[in-house]
Amino acid sequence: MSRRRRERCASAEREAGTAASDAGAALARAVGSEAPDRPEAWTRAALVVFVLFALALAYLGLRPGGVGPLVVYMEGRLALALCALAVLAWGAVVSLRRRPLLRPGRARALFALALVIGVANYPFPYPSSHEHLPSAVRFRLPVDGEWVVVWGGERKADNRLAAFLPDRRWGMHLVVERDGATWAGDPDDPAAYPAFGREVLAPAAGRVVVVQDGEPDHSPRRREGSALGNHVVLEIAPGEYCFLAHLQQGSIRVAVGDEPALGQPLARVGSSGRMVLTPQPHVAIHLQDTSVPLRGEGIPWAFSGYESGGRRVGRGLPCGGVGAGGELLGERVRHLEGQ
Repeated sequence: MSRRRRERCASAEREAGTAASDAGAALARAVGSEAPDRPEAWTRAALVVFVLFALALAYLGLRPGGVGPLVVYMEGRLALALCALAVLAWGAVVSLRRRPLLRPGRARALFALALVIGVANYPFPYPSSHEHLPSAVRFRLPVDGEWVVVWGGERKADNRLAAFLPDRRWGMHLVVERDGATWAGDPDDPAAYPAFGREVLAPAAGRVVVVQDGEPDHSPRRREGSALGNHVVLEIAPGEYCFLAHLQQGSIRVAVGDEPALGQPLARVGSSGRMVLTPQPHVAIHLQDTSVPLRGEGIPWAFSGYESGGRRVGRGLPCGGVGAGGELLGERVRHLEGQ
């Protein structure tokens, strides 16, 4: 074969190889473009947060009791919501740098994170393990005379305590209304509120297990002091503890170990502690399964022998409620003597 012919053959082979290489590269690009995108790290993190949140809700739904579900309800939901926000911010940065913004994997991750954040901030009542096991103890209202229920009852619309606080799931706040108002005069003066200084009575016979006194009474609008302020805890049955909180400094008449009878005076209404949901002197009462403040599950209960709106109630749980303008919508209740 002549030299010229050999050169022509080599040139043809090189051109064919180049063409084949170009075709292979084009095919690889085409196949790569059709292949699904590999999941991004932030979308995988979003899935992990979503699964953990679903497991937390399932755990609460089992109503196992104890400290675990309380921690999940109070701290766990918040922690997972913050994680979801962090992953959402991470995803936003990545998505803005790598277009298009809403790829299929990203859309699913965004939906999962939005669901976690939305449900975590929704004020659903704590699923207490005692929900269908109400106390068998007979309770009376812890006051005499007519009082208005600010918060109370089963529904969160009537009882903001139920919407936010596991230990006060069935708690109740009571105030006194005079001439259509719950205060007259200087709103920073506790004495301007007709409930201040009124007697607080034992709602059931029991044994005093906790007495907290010494916190000064202050302006109801100042959020200072402990969560319950001055308070008394009565053990009224095994595993059932009645809390009476925000009492007047120096007014508590019982000591640990005392066994007050039903209706016996315990203290007076005060203005101590952080009164967030009801920023005025009031009777705060609830029933839980431990004497440790803020670490118990609420227990359902009912009160006997009281009048509500002129109607006699043999046994019930008074309901509260506050209107959009701050007007009190709750029941007007009064203990019936001899009941």
